[in-house]
Amino acid sequence: MDYIEATVDEQGKQFPNSQIILASDINQLSDKDISWQIGLTPIVYQPTRGSNILDQTYVSVSCYSTVRVIQEFIRR
Repeated sequence: MDYIEATVDEQGKQFPNSQIILASDINQLSDKDISWQIGLTPIVYQPTRGSNILDQTYVSVSCYSTVRVIQEFIRR
C-alpha cells in the first residue's frame, strides 16, 4: 500500500493535470484503504470472477459514465 501511495503521489506531482488509473487484481487491499489513503475511487461494482470482484479499477478523476464487466471467453 505504501508503494502504491508513493507512486500515485509522485505521478501527481510530476504530472498534476493527468488522470491516474490503477487497474489490477488487488483484491487483498481494502477499497476503503485505497480510497482514503491514496485518494482513488473504485469504478467497478459488479463481480468480475464468479461472485467476487477480483479485478478492480480505481481512478483519480471520475471520467467514465458506464463501466461494463465482460465475461471471460476461455474456460480453464
